[in-house]
Amino acid sequence: MNPLPFRPLAALSALLLGLAALPAWSQTAAPAPAPATAAGPTSKLVGTYTEFAGSPENAAALVKGLRTGTPITLTQAPAPGAPPPTATTFTAPTRPMGYGNIKIALALAQNQLASQGVTNPTPQQLQGALVGTTTVNPNGTTTTTQGVLQMRASGMGWGQIANSMGVKLGAVMSGKAAAA
Repeated sequence: MNPLPFRPLAALSALLLGLAALPAWSQTAAPAPAPATAAGPTSKLVGTYTEFAGSPENAAALVKGLRTGTPITLTQAPAPGAPPPTATTFTAPTRPMGYGNIKIALALAQNQLASQGVTNPTPQQLQGALVGTTTVNPNGTTTTTQGVLQMRASGMGWGQIANSMGVKLGAVMSGKAAAA
């Protein structure tokens, strides 16, 4: 019997087996993508609003509370020789917010307070700008001011909120809004 007819069949089998193994050598596992983290936007917002909030801790509490819908606790830096300040805790009336909405809410609150001449707000003033306040006047009447988040929770858009404050949203976000 002639072994020649089996030689092409053996060569073809060897070639097919070699090709079957080729993808295993040529493919390397792609590195797993890094998990998306919130450190970037969070740290940027905290850095932007630290001075406004009074401390990095207050700015972080604002961003975290607005992002997650959890209570926000703000404290004022103690004055030298003064008793330790009390904490102010509140919960936003809105649902948890995205980073863009947090930036808008804080920019509008900052603008609202600046329009009242407040550039270094207390935790209570921050709370009032965000969720509103009710003040009893010396004559016994009460004045209620809606906060930025309270207006948002009632269904107003950011542009409507800015307009109610006498400013344009674009000007506030670009930092070019004059305090009303």
